[in-house]
Amino acid sequence: MEARRHVGAGANRLGANRLAEGQSTASEVVGRPTRPRGRWLLALIGFGALVLWTTSASAAGPRTRWLCKPGYRPNPCRGTGGRLETTVISPGGRVRVVNPKPARHPRVDCFYLHSTASLGPEPNANRRIDPTRVGFARDQAARFSQTCRIYAPLWRTVAPIPMTFAEQKAATRLAWRDVRSAWRDYLAHSNHGRGVVLIGESQAAFALRRLIRDQIDPRPNVRGRLISAILPGGNVLVKKHGGLGVDFRHIPACRAAGQTGCVIACSPFDEPVEADSAWGRPDGPRSGPDAWGLSVRGENRRVLCTNPASLAGGAGRLRTILPSVPPNPLSVSLWPVIFNGNRPTASTPWITPRDRYAGRCVNSNGANVLMVSPVGGAQHLVQPVRGYGLHFIEMELVLGNLTAVVEREARAYLKRGTSR
Repeated sequence: MEARRHVGAGANRLGANRLAEGQSTASEVVGRPTRPRGRWLLALIGFGALVLWTTSASAAGPRTRWLCKPGYRPNPCRGTGGRLETTVISPGGRVRVVNPKPARHPRVDCFYLHSTASLGPEPNANRRIDPTRVGFARDQAARFSQTCRIYAPLWRTVAPIPMTFAEQKAATRLAWRDVRSAWRDYLAHSNHGRGVVLIGESQAAFALRRLIRDQIDPRPNVRGRLISAILPGGNVLVKKHGGLGVDFRHIPACRAAGQTGCVIACSPFDEPVEADSAWGRPDGPRSGPDAWGLSVRGENRRVLCTNPASLAGGAGRLRTILPSVPPNPLSVSLWPVIFNGNRPTASTPWITPRDRYAGRCVNSNGANVLMVSPVGGAQHLVQPVRGYGLHFIEMELVLGNLTAVVEREARAYLKRGTSR
């Protein structure tokens, strides 16, 4: 959950991100002298072989490393020790513990991208398993294991540090190579025609927007396997009045229970959106999405808002599920602010807090956002960084709604598959 503008002053200034794609060496062949034509022929053959090798290596992309995959142990995408134990506190204060189980033999898949894994000082994160990635996988993806097998690649996310636009584009190219390679790896070796849900928020949602646009939307046989895409904080673009045609040509918003081949996207706020906030508005040139090669500001476009608590529109009750321990250092510092110094916690890995909230998609100062309101005597949540709304808990606020939606979508997808 990165700050798309730079959080914190005095961040290190970095030079261009230089990537060594490979080196070649020349060796001398000692032997009988050859005529000039032969030397040119050998050189031409050698050059052709080198081009073929480098082209093949580039097309294949980096070898995928997985954070979560069926059969992996430990597997943070299946919760804590394969358990999803949750303390549920009712508005009246009654406490109970529920322990939903990951599905034993799920018939659909989820492809999950973890959020920003490094805050710097390098432009890109590494591809190592670390506590931050484990925390994201456990707290954002594991609840979906009740419905699907989860594949989560390690990828070199872009750090939210000051960079020139050229440096930012170089960093996103590296991140994109990891995502595209992992998706192709998954399709080639693991999918076997199964339906799949894409899940990722913030920067991961930008990456999935491009993945859908380039690798899924134009390909009917792959598009037909898409159950849905969950992209909170991704500023997904649609036409102002027609819906489709900006980011995706064939994939609409999810507007009904059991609808498949659709997308859910929103950015939550609990107060009017500031004029300088980028969330809920089409991004401008030289922004993060622009560096990702995504559509930016233009005529006849708006940011999509779908309410996971009420897909058809209107208000709906949010089903909040928070991890007892925030997943990364940024959350550790910001969550106490969001919850007024009274962050809900429990002895179980997850908690549904006593405070309840409702959400409705609205236009606030030209931004399409999910406006969150306290229900009953619930405490008012606090925006920890100006212009970001509730971005830093955008998955957790609606996690119960999203898992319920995915369960219904998966049933509908499988039912339609068996009726063909």
